[in-house]
Amino acid sequence: GERIVDELKLSPGAPANFAQAASAALSHLARLSTGMLTMSDRQIALSGDALYEAAAAQIRNTLPANLPQGYQAKAEISVRPQAAQVDITICQQIYTDTLTKNRIRFESGSANINADSTALLDRLVEIAQRCPSAKIDIEGHTDSDGDADANLKLSQARARAVADFLTKAGLPNDRISSNGFGPTRPIASNETPEGKAINRRIEFHLK
Repeated sequence: GERIVDELKLSPGAPANFAQAASAALSHLARLSTGMLTMSDRQIALSGDALYEAAAAQIRNTLPANLPQGYQAKAEISVRPQAAQVDITICQQIYTDTLTKNRIRFESGSANINADSTALLDRLVEIAQRCPSAKIDIEGHTDSDGDADANLKLSQARARAVADFLTKAGLPNDRISSNGFGPTRPIASNETPEGKAINRRIEFHLK
């Protein structure tokens, strides 16, 4: 709810495509639990701890590929020690709190997950590792705009996309299920843009 004023600007002499390179590098930094990013001309160094091994490997491999031509990257990424295991009730509360404060974003009208949500998804994987015996049901929901059948299919596809991210991150397939309910389970009014935004959501339910 706070106002952010962005006064960043490029100094004269910055190399070509510097802003594009910085944006790509920062998106990888955001996935780390702790980390440091250094940019000097076209040389980029990223170090820190990822939340799990698959994320560390992905950051190491994709950072150089995501940079503009002419930029070079060095990524020294380790994995943070796994947090202590907790019971399902606590895991559920952590999921609820996390997804209340943050929202998994998708491209408009699509099940393609916005790249800005990768760091949040990493966090959701890390939470699942803390309660390894829990089954996770991922639910997709939409607002009431548009065709109800199309919304149902979209909610199912979005929930499936999130489930696929978790399994590709290394969680067992038999722990993850997904379903979509379209606009049938609103938690806010669909009469306002704010309410619609709340209703477009992904929920995690543990059992």
